[in-house]
Order: sequence, then structure tokens, then C-alpha cells
Amino acid sequence: MASLASKVEIASSPARVREAFMNFSKLPEWTQGFIRSIEPIVPKEQIERGDRLKVVLEGMTINPIVLENSERQFMWRGSVWGLLYGDHYFRWEPSQTTPNATTFTHGEDFSGPLAFLIGWSGMGAKAATGFKKFNEDLKRHAESQA
Repeated sequence: MASLASKVEIASSPARVREAFMNFSKLPEWTQGFIRSIEPIVPKEQIERGDRLKVVLEGMTINPIVLENSERQFMWRGSVWGLLYGDHYFRWEPSQTTPNATTFTHGEDFSGPLAFLIGWSGMGAKAATGFKKFNEDLKRHAESQA
């Protein structure tokens, strides 16, 4: 298994950071990087476990399945022909270092027969850079909403 994760401290409460993140219709207004858009395939008020998403990434579109949508985490699972699986997650937790702030973690755990390619091929380094940029964009956006 291969894993990637990037963290950032955001000067806003976890609830506000989550709200800023989950407002998917506004996402293209505050980030133009790795993740271009996120939307449920079947529009609905509340996204739930088992729902399928349309996620436009830099260079590809995927249709992952939501694994979790809680106050603490939003996670989906994508796959490539059953050979590579990615559990992509976004977590907002109360900061342990800054009062009234959030530690936002953005990561992905890869599994399957081709998971070794993430580190070997350079895909992991590119994804890590994309995660970090997304985090910085979310930080700027969430802090401007506070």
C-alpha cells in the first residue's frame, strides 16, 4: 500500500472549513489546480455513503463512490480497472497548536496490484504537489470567509 498526505493549519473552525469545502459549486472559484470540480452524479441535498460523484481532476475525470461524509471527514474511493484503488480523504480536525483553528489533512491511500506505481512512476510526487496546492487554496478561501 502507498499513501500520500498533506496538512495545513487554517485559522477558522473545523465547521467553517468543512462548510467552505463542501460548497462544491464554488470550488472552481477558489482553486484551479489538481481538483477542478466535484459534484454528485445524482443531484441531492446531502451526499451520503454509496453516492457516486463526478470529480474532474487535472487531466482526467473519475466517478468515485463516497465512503464517508461526516463532520470529521469526506472520503471517496476511485479505481482504475480493478488494479489500483485510491481512498481519497479530506479531514478537518480541531488544531492541537492553534486555538479556534483547524488542522486540515488531504490524503489518499492506494491499494491493489498497481499501488507500487504511485511511488515508482513519479505520480505520487505530482499528486503530493497537487494536494499541497489544494490545501493552500482552501486555507486562503476558508480564512477569507471567517
